[in-house]
Amino acid sequence: MSDSKRDGLNFSVGNIQNSTGIVIGNESSVSVNQTVPSMHVEVIVQLDEFIRSLGSYGNSLTDAHDIRECAAAARAEAAEPTPRWHVVSRLLKRIAASVASVAALTEAISNIQTLIAHIAS
Repeated sequence: MSDSKRDGLNFSVGNIQNSTGIVIGNESSVSVNQTVPSMHVEVIVQLDEFIRSLGSYGNSLTDAHDIRECAAAARAEAAEPTPRWHVVSRLLKRIAASVASVAALTEAISNIQTLIAHIAS
């Protein structure tokens, strides 16, 4: 953090590396419109579809409740303004291991993992 003096005013600036819309000064203002990239939206849509499809295959899975919770956590992270894709990927790996016995669910998770690999690269 650095301290600065300007026109008799004291202000401090911390780490702003990943910030947007920063203004400093009297009567300063900013308006920032951030849009979610389409691939991010696609990840969220596919996670929603996966969660819905668990209802059809729940009887084939021994830990359907845990899988649903992991998928919901992955979806919540993916919906953040700045998703931590490594967290989503880790959750999806856990889900993939749990749904390996159901081809349709395995394929769905694999497709989401492929999207995330493109986003994170």
